[in-house]
Amino acid sequence: MLLLNDKIRDVRKRRGLSYPALEKLTGINIRTLNRYEKGERVPTFTNLIKLAYALDVSLYHFCTNAPDEIKEIYKKLERVY
Repeated sequence: MLLLNDKIRDVRKRRGLSYPALEKLTGINIRTLNRYEKGERVPTFTNLIKLAYALDVSLYHFCTNAPDEIKEIYKKLERVY
């Protein structure tokens, strides 16, 4: 079971994106991205949307290990965004 930080790192690497490239796509500071991947910080919902868009994955991809209630909220919000 991958945690959120592992998922972010895994997708970024599979897409062949460096931190500077992902920073350019998302507007999220490199240091913050690094902290997300190390599990030192958790992305805000807004930053999670930016990451999903830049990495070309659904929000649901990032929350598949979350409790069912959170999964449902993400599914509904994903339709809006």
